[in-house]
Amino acid sequence: MKRQLFFMNNHAAGFFFPYVLFVTAIVFIFITATITMYANDGKITEKHMEQIKIETLFQMAHAKFKEENETKEMGSGETYYTFPDGDVKITHTLSDEDRYEMYFKITTDQNAVYSITHTWQQDQDNKDAED
Repeated sequence: MKRQLFFMNNHAAGFFFPYVLFVTAIVFIFITATITMYANDGKITEKHMEQIKIETLFQMAHAKFKEENETKEMGSGETYYTFPDGDVKITHTLSDEDRYEMYFKITTDQNAVYSITHTWQQDQDNKDAED
């Protein structure tokens, strides 16, 4: 006669408890991992929305700066813009005859700060002839 293992006896009700416990543990681990991934996705989405705001602020400030300074002589200086999503500070220096090095410091309404360096060339054809 074959020997039975010590946990396999005639009490069949107790035999399934370890399996139920194992499956329950796996389900709880899965639920916990899913909740953690959901929370992380929320944080990633929030950071992504801030990045979109920063890019939008950069484009709006650059377009406004270009529009205001397209036809006039300017040297080095600073320009400040305030938009609904945040503030932009542009520091510009003349590097060549009509080329400017621009440093953008962008602060969003959520206090995220980002800096961008950009080169802009002023179009000579749009300048008014003052000679």
